[in-house]
Amino acid sequence: MKRLLARNVNLNSVIADKVGVAATRVARRTGLLNHERLEPGEALWIVPSRGVHTFGMKFTIDVIALDERGVIIDCVPNMKPWRIRFPRRGTAGVLELPAGRVAASGTEIGHRILFEMISMGDLADRAQTKKGDGPIFSQKKGTADVLDSGGVA
Repeated sequence: MKRLLARNVNLNSVIADKVGVAATRVARRTGLLNHERLEPGEALWIVPSRGVHTFGMKFTIDVIALDERGVIIDCVPNMKPWRIRFPRRGTAGVLELPAGRVAASGTEIGHRILFEMISMGDLADRAQTKKGDGPIFSQKKGTADVLDSGGVA
C-alpha cells in the first residue's frame, strides 16, 4: 500500500504521514467538509489552490500555502470554522493539517515541504532527503500519478 508523506526539508522532519490529495474540482470543493476531525498524522493537500475557507467545517485546522517548489509562503495556525483565507500571490497548493501541528513541528514560512510517495514498509526507515530547490515531489512516483489518484491514505 502506498501513502503520501509531507516532509519539512529544512528540519528533516515529517509533518504528516497520511496525506490525502484533493486534485479534482469535486475533491477540492469538498475538502474536509465530510470530516469530523483530522487525526494525528493526517493532512489534506489541495492542489491547485491559492486560498481556502472553513465554511461548514466542524473543527479548527492549520493551513500552509505552498509555492510551486513547495516553499511555505503563508501560514495560518488554528484557523477556526467559518473563516476565509484569501489567495496569496504565488500559491500553488494548500496543505491543511490538524490544529497545532504547525507549531508542534517548528514549521515556518520559508521552509520547504516535500511530498513523497512511500510504501508502508518505508515508514520505519525513511531515507534522508537532500535540501535545496527542486520539484515538490520525490521521484519515487511521478507527479501525474499523484495528482490523478484523487486521494492517498
